[in-house]
Amino acid sequence: MSGLSNESYVLVFAGGEYPPPGRAAPVLNALGSSPQAVLGADSGLEGALVYGRFFGFGLDLVIGDMDSAPPSLLASLPRSKLEVHPRDKDDTDTVLALKRARALAAGPNGGTVVLVGGAGGRLDHALGIHGILGEDFSPDLWLTGEQAVWVLGKGRPGLEVSGLRRDDPVSVFPARGARRLRAEGLRWPLGGLDWAAGAFSLSNEIDPRHGQGPVGFHAEEGAFAVFLPLEERIHARPIKAAL
Repeated sequence: MSGLSNESYVLVFAGGEYPPPGRAAPVLNALGSSPQAVLGADSGLEGALVYGRFFGFGLDLVIGDMDSAPPSLLASLPRSKLEVHPRDKDDTDTVLALKRARALAAGPNGGTVVLVGGAGGRLDHALGIHGILGEDFSPDLWLTGEQAVWVLGKGRPGLEVSGLRRDDPVSVFPARGARRLRAEGLRWPLGGLDWAAGAFSLSNEIDPRHGQGPVGFHAEEGAFAVFLPLEERIHARPIKAAL
């Protein structure tokens, strides 16, 4: 699955399941030739190093309390690449890394923050990531083992998706302040869902009457998470203006 962007991007690696680098390559290559910065959130260090070897980029910083990253990997890094925080803190390691990434991505055009990993393993960690989607520091794109999760809301209200097949599951979940979402091309309409009450659309699919046209999403109030299969043939294009 690929996305289309001319912006710079910052990569944040969280612990937990992440897609093989080759499967994520179409998305990352479409974002740009190389990331502006690469951050690891504690044990996300492992994924950052795996991706770094595959793509040929380096690791800029590991952030967290360092309670789950392998000591041998930490020992192999210079002290300047470690930002150690106390274990008892208000923010998770992933949130600390995302806040730093958002600050690095800030600019005239607003860069993209991509979170890799964080799914699988502890369910509470994955739910914690979902809980911050739509915050000012949240990722624009979250790559899990098998899915690409696009976050729609302030600054990035629209998404156009092409290359979907009839059996490709498309799910939409409410995020921060979700109230109104317009979607086009899905088999089951989303207009009547009470997002504020926690409604969601699980395993929706492309409307067979829609033909091969793209599926569109537009967050009209609040933030939403659109879950798509992580496949090279699926192309997602974030849109800042109304669809």
